[in-house]
Amino acid sequence: YLVMEFIQGKSLEKEQEDIGGPLDERRVMNWALQLCDVLNYLHTQQPPIVFRDMKPSNVMLTKNDQIKLIDFGIARFFKTTATKDTTSLGSRGYAPLEQYGHGQTDHRSDIYALGATLYTMLTNTTPPDSPMRRINPSLFETPRQLNPRVSAATESIILKAMAEMPDQRYQSAADMY
Repeated sequence: YLVMEFIQGKSLEKEQEDIGGPLDERRVMNWALQLCDVLNYLHTQQPPIVFRDMKPSNVMLTKNDQIKLIDFGIARFFKTTATKDTTSLGSRGYAPLEQYGHGQTDHRSDIYALGATLYTMLTNTTPPDSPMRRINPSLFETPRQLNPRVSAATESIILKAMAEMPDQRYQSAADMY
């Protein structure tokens, strides 16, 4: 059996639809800290849990501005002995290259997806999916190109989280926090 909590609120995707554009940076970065805490908790379990589907529609926002992660449908336990995932799953724009069969997903895959989620919230644009970014890097516009109100510091955090290679990303959610 799977028991789930009922979460009263709305998804970040719905929040963005209601606002009709980029969201307030301070508010988004508050959510980012909460999401880093959640990911750190998942990644430090034994065995570690890799969520693999972070995106605005899978993050609920309560009336108290608290964040709740939902839809653990493709989450998996990290296997240190595996060299790649059995199946390639994830959402376009939010899944890193390794989730497309180019290696094994690990905690850094969730960090990429968190960066892509922040990108969407601050630009009102879904980033190009990672295989397309590799084929044609010019497709990727930085957050500040799309929304000049995004601070340089926040853009730097997002770009590091969304680095193509896992070893160039934050190495843990705690580091990103």
